[in-house]
Amino acid sequence: MTTDATVQQVRRVAPCSNNNRGTAATRPGVRHLVRQIARAFLLYAWRPVRDALRTVRKRHPVRVFTFHRVTDVCRDGMTVNTELFGRQLDYLLETHQVVTLEEALELLESRIRLERPVAVITFDDGYRSVFEHAFPIMTERGVAGSCFVTTGLVGTDERFVHDETNPARASLEVMGWNEVQRLCMTGWTVGAHSETHARLSACQQSEAHAELEKPLRTLQAWLGRDEIPMAFPFGGTRDYTDDNIRTAKELGYVACFSNFGGENFPPADRYRLKRIDIGGDHDPLAWKMMVHGLSLDRLRLLWDRSTGNGRGH
Repeated sequence: MTTDATVQQVRRVAPCSNNNRGTAATRPGVRHLVRQIARAFLLYAWRPVRDALRTVRKRHPVRVFTFHRVTDVCRDGMTVNTELFGRQLDYLLETHQVVTLEEALELLESRIRLERPVAVITFDDGYRSVFEHAFPIMTERGVAGSCFVTTGLVGTDERFVHDETNPARASLEVMGWNEVQRLCMTGWTVGAHSETHARLSACQQSEAHAELEKPLRTLQAWLGRDEIPMAFPFGGTRDYTDDNIRTAKELGYVACFSNFGGENFPPADRYRLKRIDIGGDHDPLAWKMMVHGLSLDRLRLLWDRSTGNGRGH
């Protein structure tokens, strides 16, 4: 599922007060322009140099991308409309070697040196829109994805708690087991996303154990497969613990994924794999930045220091 940071990535208008007469450099319009210029510089000046060096050294990463919903019924930080998703997928295919999750795990456990960036397309929660919209779009392009499902909601009429305030909540259904099985039979990887989408770090030990064990056994029974990966709900640094990782490993999960952190370089610990959440209503340049593992954080730190915005905190 999404993290707090993901929600904050949704575009919004910064509050502005007539009493706040900061310099021109601090006004929202100018700051947005500066950010766009910085993004363009990193994407079109710095990235080609970095990627050329990575190609020479054969040190490209494996990027595991997170989506949630592909639908036209709402627009928010967890949703991509169908037309845009097709274009985004085409861009990922143009700039990466897109592989299955199993293939990525093999690469990440090896010491292979990658001459091109590798990508995996994943979806969290198990929304029906993944089956109805993302699945045919990806099949048309010959791409198999991965879906981490919240097993306690699969095959029910329940909705996610985090969708309570969404005006389109009634349309945000979860897949049934027939649809989950169909994905699996056509080459997709199906993994666990806990039993109830609980924040594991807030659970008692016995509760966290059940949230991990139940979906593993349920998926093994429904799919007829022993090897099941896991993506932690919410997936932020404070949303799961080292104990949760140890429990998942002891139970028999084959890999664990966060929803933060960026790029993975072989060899990597398959129980501490990073992802990049790109499935929302993002500014196009910001979206491409995330796709290429770029961030404005360092430039923002330099900006704050130069303008004094970072003082006194």
